[in-house]
Amino acid sequence: MLAFHEFCQRFGIPLFDWQREAFGAAGARQDDRFVHRLGGISAPRGDGKSHGSAAFGLWRLVAGPPRCDIISTALDLDGARVMLEHATAMVRSHQALAEAIEVR
Repeated sequence: MLAFHEFCQRFGIPLFDWQREAFGAAGARQDDRFVHRLGGISAPRGDGKSHGSAAFGLWRLVAGPPRCDIISTALDLDGARVMLEHATAMVRSHQALAEAIEVR
Protein backbone atom coordinates (compact mmCIF):
# COMPACT_ATOMS: atom_id res chain seq x y z
CA MET A 1 0.00 0.00 0.00
CA LEU A 2 1.12 3.51 -0.80
CA ALA A 3 2.30 5.36 2.35
CA PHE A 4 0.75 8.73 3.21
CA HIS A 5 3.82 10.81 2.33
CA GLU A 6 4.24 8.88 -0.95
CA PHE A 7 0.60 9.58 -1.84
CA CYS A 8 1.08 13.30 -1.19
CA GLN A 9 4.29 13.38 -3.19
CA ARG A 10 2.73 11.50 -6.13
CA PHE A 11 -0.26 13.84 -6.33
CA GLY A 12 1.62 17.06 -5.63
CA ILE A 13 0.02 17.74 -2.24
CA PRO A 14 2.45 19.97 -0.33
CA LEU A 15 3.07 19.20 3.33
CA PHE A 16 5.05 20.84 6.09
CA ASP A 17 7.64 18.59 7.74
CA TRP A 18 5.52 18.34 10.90
CA GLN A 19 2.48 17.25 8.84
CA ARG A 20 4.48 14.58 7.06
CA GLU A 21 5.77 13.30 10.40
CA ALA A 22 2.53 13.52 12.43
CA PHE A 23 0.07 12.26 9.82
CA GLY A 24 2.59 9.69 8.59
CA ALA A 25 2.95 8.31 12.12
CA ALA A 26 -0.82 8.33 12.62
CA GLY A 27 -1.24 6.31 9.43
CA ALA A 28 1.67 3.93 9.97
CA ARG A 29 0.88 0.34 9.04
CA GLN A 30 2.46 -2.96 9.98
CA ASP A 31 1.42 -6.35 8.57
CA ASP A 32 -1.35 -4.60 6.59
CA ARG A 33 -2.89 -3.11 9.77
CA PHE A 34 -2.67 0.31 11.35
CA VAL A 35 -0.12 0.47 14.14
CA HIS A 36 -2.40 2.87 16.05
CA ARG A 37 -6.16 2.37 16.23
CA LEU A 38 -6.72 5.98 17.25
CA GLY A 39 -4.62 9.06 16.67
CA GLY A 40 -4.80 12.68 17.65
CA ILE A 41 -2.90 15.64 16.30
CA SER A 42 -2.68 18.91 18.19
CA ALA A 43 -1.24 22.06 16.65
CA PRO A 44 -1.92 25.79 16.93
CA ARG A 45 -4.74 27.37 14.96
CA GLY A 46 -3.75 28.05 11.35
CA ASP A 47 -0.85 25.59 11.29
CA GLY A 48 -2.36 23.22 8.72
CA LYS A 49 -4.33 20.60 10.65
CA SER A 50 -7.28 20.87 8.24
CA HIS A 51 -5.02 20.67 5.19
CA GLY A 52 -3.22 17.62 6.59
CA SER A 53 -6.52 15.98 7.58
CA ALA A 54 -7.96 16.54 4.11
CA ALA A 55 -4.87 14.96 2.53
CA PHE A 56 -5.07 12.05 4.97
CA GLY A 57 -8.72 11.44 4.13
CA LEU A 58 -7.99 11.50 0.40
CA TRP A 59 -5.11 9.09 0.92
CA ARG A 60 -7.40 6.59 2.63
CA LEU A 61 -10.10 7.12 0.00
CA VAL A 62 -7.72 6.48 -2.89
CA ALA A 63 -5.18 4.04 -1.39
CA GLY A 64 -7.39 2.27 1.14
CA PRO A 65 -9.50 -0.81 0.66
CA PRO A 66 -12.36 -0.53 -1.83
CA ARG A 67 -15.70 0.71 -0.56
CA CYS A 68 -14.32 2.21 2.63
CA ASP A 69 -16.03 5.07 4.44
CA ILE A 70 -14.07 8.19 5.35
CA ILE A 71 -15.50 10.06 8.34
CA SER A 72 -14.19 13.47 9.31
CA THR A 73 -15.18 15.60 12.28
CA ALA A 74 -14.82 19.23 13.25
CA LEU A 75 -15.90 21.41 16.14
CA ASP A 76 -18.41 23.23 13.96
CA LEU A 77 -19.76 23.47 10.43
CA ASP A 78 -17.20 26.10 9.44
CA GLY A 79 -14.34 23.79 10.45
CA ALA A 80 -15.84 20.93 8.48
CA ARG A 81 -16.28 23.21 5.47
CA VAL A 82 -12.60 24.21 5.60
CA MET A 83 -11.50 20.56 5.46
CA LEU A 84 -13.89 19.81 2.59
CA GLU A 85 -12.63 22.85 0.67
CA HIS A 86 -9.03 21.68 1.10
CA ALA A 87 -9.91 18.19 -0.12
CA THR A 88 -11.87 19.57 -3.08
CA ALA A 89 -8.94 21.78 -4.10
CA MET A 90 -6.55 18.82 -3.85
CA VAL A 91 -8.78 16.66 -6.03
CA ARG A 92 -9.26 19.36 -8.65
CA SER A 93 -5.54 20.16 -8.77
CA HIS A 94 -4.54 16.73 -10.10
CA GLN A 95 -6.12 15.17 -13.18
CA ALA A 96 -5.88 11.56 -11.95
CA LEU A 97 -7.60 12.46 -8.66
CA ALA A 98 -10.26 14.47 -10.49
CA GLU A 99 -10.99 11.50 -12.75
CA ALA A 100 -11.17 9.06 -9.83
CA ILE A 101 -13.22 11.15 -7.38
CA GLU A 102 -16.56 12.81 -7.98
CA VAL A 103 -16.84 15.96 -5.86
CA ARG A 104 -20.41 16.86 -4.94
